[in-house]
Amino acid sequence: MLKPVSNVAVESDSRMDTLEYAGSEITDGKLHELRGQPQLRTLVIWGGSLSQRQLGLIGELPQLRGLVLGEMPVDDSVFAHLARLTNLEYLNLAYTKVSRGFGMLRELPLSDVRVEGCLKFDDDAMQDLAAFPALRHLEAHITSVSDKGVQAIAALPLEVLWLGPKVTDACAASIATMTTLRHLDICAPGITDAALPELTRLTNLQALWLSGTCISDAGVETLGRMQWLRELSVSYTGISLEGRQRLAAALPDCRVIA
Repeated sequence: MLKPVSNVAVESDSRMDTLEYAGSEITDGKLHELRGQPQLRTLVIWGGSLSQRQLGLIGELPQLRGLVLGEMPVDDSVFAHLARLTNLEYLNLAYTKVSRGFGMLRELPLSDVRVEGCLKFDDDAMQDLAAFPALRHLEAHITSVSDKGVQAIAALPLEVLWLGPKVTDACAASIATMTTLRHLDICAPGITDAALPELTRLTNLQALWLSGTCISDAGVETLGRMQWLRELSVSYTGISLEGRQRLAAALPDCRVIA
């Protein structure tokens, strides 16, 4: 789960390319000041609330490559403002009320999208993201995405993917086609040992997190075949202490987290 930034704002500095603020510290004047900082690349605002006027002022920062608007009640009206950020590559809207609207951003070079905790983000929204050929990193944890949504993005060259809690074993076949994945995090009770054989096809995978799934000791042998893993989380699953010990023995070069 993502954590909010410090409540203390980073002082504006002409040499800084990243600035972080609590939402309560943002004013129209502060945003006007940022327009005069062409070196600014990433703006982080966490918590609080922003007015439509303030969102409009953020849309007047074309120098931004990264933007975080987290844990605040922004909704799909934000996309009209974001569409003006023609250089935006990284967008984090975690714990907001966004759902549809990513289609308005198709002209942006987005490669990293994070919508953890966006409960209204669903399969239709995933279909919108399927139109972003540069997308490499997608965090859709704690959303309404189901197996259908995973299938929609299967052709993307993703390297990092977070999913849960509504996906099931049925999504494993789609995930298995994403051979560019390096980090996969699925936290969903609908994932069982039946999904594991499909995941063994992901030979570029370095980190596999299956916390909160219903895998068990019956899946240990299959997981043990994934010799390329360097990190494996099986915490809050049905794998016993003995099963974790067997995993550690089978994967000596992998950090097993339980």
